[in-house]
Amino acid sequence: MVVVVEMRARYKHIVSPITRGKNKMSAYVVDDDTINKIVAFLQRQTWSSSFWNLNFLSILGKSGYDLRESPGCERLARAMFNLNYEAVNRQYGKSETTESRLPDFHYRQITPATPVRTYKALVCWLYQCHDGIHEGIPEDLGLYQIMREIGVLLCHTIVCELPEYKEANWG
Repeated sequence: MVVVVEMRARYKHIVSPITRGKNKMSAYVVDDDTINKIVAFLQRQTWSSSFWNLNFLSILGKSGYDLRESPGCERLARAMFNLNYEAVNRQYGKSETTESRLPDFHYRQITPATPVRTYKALVCWLYQCHDGIHEGIPEDLGLYQIMREIGVLLCHTIVCELPEYKEANWG
């Protein structure tokens, strides 16, 4: 619960909570930079030949997202925005979703963030999509699952770079 409260406090400048009846919305449509940050990191990973990065490329490629070119990046970013928007819409209703953010998205290439900052952005995006996903957006469940898998790989990438991990005995 503390994490949820901290996330709400941290991101209140992006979209203030909206009341639905007596309940405040706990999910919102993330800002463009959150999605652009995730996509920029993933695009950078497609050009590396490490084990983890090949897995990123494989997961995304099998799903039809080729991030080696800008159109593929924009396609993934727009799909992520649409999923987030629809998830919030399903959870809280269209009129309240549009109060928090108009259904527009602006993809732009940005400098990739660190793995930790990217992971935090991804966790935020996944959280904002979660409730609406479980309300039933079956055609988009695939993208949600893909991004969860990428989150797991990203965790592995982060942990494997920690000094404690590198110093630990194998087995």
